Amino acid sequence: MVEFRNIRQADVIKSDGRYSLEGEGTCFSDDAADAESYVNFGRSDPRKTRLPNYLIEVKSDALQRAADGYWKAPSVPASAITRVWCMFARGGAVVARKVRL
Repeated sequence: MVEFRNIRQADVIKSDGRYSLEGEGTCFSDDAADAESYVNFGRSDPRKTRLPNYLIEVKSDALQRAADGYWKAPSVPASAITRVWCMFARGGAVVARKVRL
């Protein structure tokens, strides 16, 4: 939630590096299930933390595929955001609701 709030305030999607390998930056996916697994895994799983996560869809022209096969960008302007989903725990599952931009 803090990271999503920071994106809205800064008007840019940019990893602060806390949960990435050095130099990795922000990873994206062209598959919704893969992207969801990036944010709902391990220490950030809403079923464990009871805190929501956000899945942010962006225009593909804001990204480029890196040599490791992941879609990445040093930063993405908030203007490239097309949809946002808030994901939270409910009954042992992760469910999502669309966030109004």
